[in-house]
Amino acid sequence: MTVAFSELAGSPVEKITQEGFRATRQILVAWADRDAMVRELLGDSAEFAAENASQYPGRKDVRVVSIGSVPWETKVPDDGTFTDITADLNGYAGQLAHMSIEYNWVPPTVWPDPTLEEETYEANTYIVYSRKLSGEYHTQTGMWVTWEDDHTMPVPKDVSPTIRVPITEHHYTWHRVTKPPHTAIAEAVGKVNAVEWNGYKKETLLFEGATMKREFRGFQENDAVTSINPEEGFWATWEVGYVFRERSIFWPTLDGQLVAGWNHTWRQTNFGGAYDKLVNLADGEAQYRSATAAEFSALFKNEAP
Repeated sequence: MTVAFSELAGSPVEKITQEGFRATRQILVAWADRDAMVRELLGDSAEFAAENASQYPGRKDVRVVSIGSVPWETKVPDDGTFTDITADLNGYAGQLAHMSIEYNWVPPTVWPDPTLEEETYEANTYIVYSRKLSGEYHTQTGMWVTWEDDHTMPVPKDVSPTIRVPITEHHYTWHRVTKPPHTAIAEAVGKVNAVEWNGYKKETLLFEGATMKREFRGFQENDAVTSINPEEGFWATWEVGYVFRERSIFWPTLDGQLVAGWNHTWRQTNFGGAYDKLVNLADGEAQYRSATAAEFSALFKNEAP
């Protein structure tokens, strides 16, 4: 730190929850130095957020996430009468600013499993992973099953075995994105993986789409990030959220085991049934179009110039 400060009694306040370690510190700095202190705490906006923001003493992955400041003293400001609400602001020259600094645990990379391969996502960014579970039911006829204890006893025609097919939603939240890959998103949405990709079997992963919102990066000016207000030196990047749905049906076959995906539907036959693909009459293509591994990996790269 190059900006002088003092820490108030009763600070810090620390809290450990299931989401990780959190803390709040209360400090005093010169009113004129408050912006410089913010720059010290947030770091250079051109660098990786989990590495450049000031860390909590003694805790490597706990970083500054929020800063607030208020006048510390109650002396009457020296600005006099105001006439322009858009330009005039109280000044506290020679006085102190009370700053409240919040620290949170910032995960440094993708977690937990499954992980994306390291080369998949852009340098100087990080991804937070989560998942949700859902599913679908398939009702079949009893003609393709038999009783475990007695294979000679026929299964009644009104017996309708039900199969629960798990659907896993994989959520990847990609932070500090300078140029969201709009082209890659448009080309990949609604497609399934043509080949195994990051551990997901062929045609089992469906890309549903993306959400986007701005992330404040700090005051440091840099051409690599998107300007919010270049005159004041405010800078921001993007937070991009992706949703993939995984549908993996493991089904025994004469040749071993089939991993049926989004293009497979249950097909009833006179000899029982199995999962098979439906294709369009017009072109013979599968219902879900395929995306190459490169097309899915492009979702985690900045838009090409």
